[in-house]
Amino acid sequence: MLAGQLARAAAIFNIDEVIVLDDGPKHSHAQVSRAAALLAAILQYQETPQYLRKALIPMHEFYRYCGMLAPLDAPHHLRANEWFECREGVVVDHLEESTTDGTICDIGLETRALVDGPRIPHNTRVTLDVGKERRSVRRNGEDFIHGTIADPLTVRHRTGRYWGYVVRVARDIDELLNGGPFGGYDLTIGTSERGEVNDARSISLPPYEHALVVIGGPQGLEYALSNDECRKEHREPSTLFDRYLNVCPDQGSRTIRTEEAVLLCLMHLKEALLFK
Repeated sequence: MLAGQLARAAAIFNIDEVIVLDDGPKHSHAQVSRAAALLAAILQYQETPQYLRKALIPMHEFYRYCGMLAPLDAPHHLRANEWFECREGVVVDHLEESTTDGTICDIGLETRALVDGPRIPHNTRVTLDVGKERRSVRRNGEDFIHGTIADPLTVRHRTGRYWGYVVRVARDIDELLNGGPFGGYDLTIGTSERGEVNDARSISLPPYEHALVVIGGPQGLEYALSNDECRKEHREPSTLFDRYLNVCPDQGSRTIRTEEAVLLCLMHLKEALLFK
């Protein structure tokens, strides 16, 4: 249920990337904890359009109760009677002809899509540009929708439509701050009850291209830092970030749950950050 609420929050606030920091004691650099893997798996399950899940997500105990979760109903979870210039798909077959190769994709419509060019491996998730108007092509006696490979990270910028989030697991704070599809972040914000207090309307942030907001677990960012090698350089979490904010001062409960903190934080920073 926690993972489902976090996924909903990410979609509501148009988040491009969700990072799960494995903040517990480090026993091996090659593995992450079961808890971190579980959370990341369910977040990815929720982001995947329903018509792709059977092909992309294997049967696993992690997903046993996912049917109980509220769907994201995100814009890229397109329905069968809905047309949009981009669509998520999965590679299901390949086309071989004497003059050209092609990749056949299921994009959640009755008619499958065809991508010309080198083969893409089976069961690969792809983002296709299928055009503002339907473009049909016939090969080997079958009709296809003609599509081309698109970069999912640029669809939102090009079309103005939110296109879901990517999920990754960070084994330590260094991976958290420096990894990911954007090659790092030029604005980092940590959140804590020990951070500076600002009214939401008075928060001033510098220009940025990619911003990262870090929200601690039940024991806060202090716990994450205590289990990390960078504690030698940073004795306080505040020194890790450009800004260190308290988004809910004067709280009436001793603790704020992670799913509550995410919603509070994103709403508090909405005007200053998310829709800048």
